Amino acid sequence: MSLLENTEQPYDIVQAALPCIAGGLGCWSEQVIEGGAVFDASGAYRYRLWRRWDQERPLLVFVLLNPSTADAHRDDPTLRRCLAFARTWGYGALEVLNLFAWRSSDPRGLTCTPDPVGPDNDLYLLAACQPQRPVILAWGNWGSLQNRNRSVLNLIAGSRLYCLGRTRSGQPRHPLYLSARLEVEPFDECLEFMKSVESPLANR
Repeated sequence: MSLLENTEQPYDIVQAALPCIAGGLGCWSEQVIEGGAVFDASGAYRYRLWRRWDQERPLLVFVLLNPSTADAHRDDPTLRRCLAFARTWGYGALEVLNLFAWRSSDPRGLTCTPDPVGPDNDLYLLAACQPQRPVILAWGNWGSLQNRNRSVLNLIAGSRLYCLGRTRSGQPRHPLYLSARLEVEPFDECLEFMKSVESPLANR
């Protein structure tokens, strides 16, 4: 399925009034011409991450589980996989948001903080997941933690939602170990299955 149908051309970067916006040249994947990240003042939460490599092509948004080590200057394995998908599908920019803004390389770390979502995370999700913009949902099984998946789906319901397949529990698959040649599918079927599955993480 092509994600380029009826997609608007490059977006205007939304800059909310939050404490720390980092950007500039650094250790990016090849051909990136612009990138950055938005953190809270403490650096514990990352709200937004972006890369651009072609000014003439549109933006693709991914919503993942939570941030790991990638920042304004460094890519991590998950980001590199998302970049590969975006380039393969003909996009010129990538923006990454997360269900939880808490930075942790292990999803179990989300259970060790009283607020893994982050006070401003929903603002950034709303700004990025605009109506009719294509959004790839890819948070994996841990997305049902605290029923956060359902909260975010309600928040961004106006976007064009896609996924890379579903896990056994019905969650949209995480991109890290998937082939870059994988085709996307509409999220509707995944959503119906997810609603029928009760996750043990929902009440944690």
